[in-house]
Amino acid sequence: MATKEEEFKQRFVAVMQDLQQNGKNDPEAMWLIGSLACEIVEKTGKRNWGEFKRTMAQETYSKLLDDFQKEGNRQHREGDPKKAYAIQVLAISLIAFTQKADPQMVAGDKLLDELVEVTISVYRANREPARPN
Repeated sequence: MATKEEEFKQRFVAVMQDLQQNGKNDPEAMWLIGSLACEIVEKTGKRNWGEFKRTMAQETYSKLLDDFQKEGNRQHREGDPKKAYAIQVLAISLIAFTQKADPQMVAGDKLLDELVEVTISVYRANREPARPN
């Protein structure tokens, strides 16, 4: 029987393959990843996604994963698979960061962080400025 780490690794690989084959060619999905990651990074006052992950408290990690699960399931139920996908990618990124004992996961996590950073940069460069009230 596979351990939870082995099961996660299989899921991580599947998400990374999907990002490579499909996600990178879906501007809306990439935009959603970037907008959600940017919102999290900016709300926490961090410079980037990697810094956010490295400095978050266990309580933040647990709460965010719980929120991601609830919101991702809701988006899926309500028929918005791209939002659910964006949430899944960021959740996978958070979990991957905890798999430090596995060199392959560390390398994969770094690649995923780089992708998330690109989506944040694109989002920041193209978002509409806030309108004054």
